[in-house]
Amino acid sequence: LVERIDEIFSEINAYLFATEKVDLQHLYIDGTKLRANANMYSWVWKKSCIKNRDKLFLRITELLKHINEMLLFQDICFDLRREYAVEYLEQVQEEYLKLTGFDPRNSVSGKGKHKSQVQRYWERLESYAEKLKRYSKHIKICGKDRNSFSKTDPDATFMRMKRDHMKNDQLLPAFNVQMGICDEYVA
Repeated sequence: LVERIDEIFSEINAYLFATEKVDLQHLYIDGTKLRANANMYSWVWKKSCIKNRDKLFLRITELLKHINEMLLFQDICFDLRREYAVEYLEQVQEEYLKLTGFDPRNSVSGKGKHKSQVQRYWERLESYAEKLKRYSKHIKICGKDRNSFSKTDPDATFMRMKRDHMKNDQLLPAFNVQMGICDEYVA
């Protein structure tokens, strides 16, 4: 049988194609969910990123109001917006350093050290810019068609699988093969 396995397989396929009228010119994909090789606790949810980004916009606005009050004597004012781009925050950071003369290399930290208001505002600006970059990146990875992705495999989406190896229904990173027809499939 080992020597003739290819011949037997071909004959079985020919019989099935003839009796079941299988069309060899098309390939059908059924929407099967394929388990991804990604850490199951590494999810990023698009709605959560959007909600946190919107909250961050409000915190940035509050911070810029305080910075504008501090720089009022220099007759300088940063624009307040409903939404902020990463590039705009980077420009604000550069201008802030120029206007205040603050050098981040000379910042103080640790127990018993008192940070100046200028340093506190700078650190908050820096942290907000990093968070905004991260949220923007996560939302971009999700795109308009997905609601989540895995940090360890950005192509994987979290979805409810029928059963995993532990017989649990749970959210797992997977790939969803959508229903489709390929006209140029050659057997």
